[in-house]
Amino acid sequence: MAQLIGWLFAVALVVAVLRVIWPFIVLGIAVYLAVKIARGVADHYAQLIAARRADRDALCARADRQHAQVLRGNPAGVYGDYPAADLGEFNPVLWVCNQPPARRSYQRTSVNG
Repeated sequence: MAQLIGWLFAVALVVAVLRVIWPFIVLGIAVYLAVKIARGVADHYAQLIAARRADRDALCARADRQHAQVLRGNPAGVYGDYPAADLGEFNPVLWVCNQPPARRSYQRTSVNG
C-alpha cells in the first residue's frame, strides 16, 4: 500500500508540474516549428535566386558569344540559334558594323539620300 501511495504522489506531482509548465512546452514547440518553416522558406528562396542567377549568367554568356561573332562578321551572332531562312535571290545581305562599305547591302546613292 505504501508503494501505491508513493506512485500516486509521483503522478500527482507530475500532473501539478505539467499544469504549470504546459504553456511553455506548447510555446517551445511552436517556436521550433516556426524556425523550421522559416529555414525551409529561406532555403527555397535561396535556390530560386541561384536558379535565376544561373539563367542570367547563361544569357550573358550567350550574349557575349554572339557579340563576338557579330564583331567577327559572322551572321550567327545576329540570328543566334535560329538562322534566317534562305530566300534565294531575294536574300538580303547582312550588314555587320565592321564590314567595309563595299560589302554592305545598303549603300547611299543619289536616289535614296
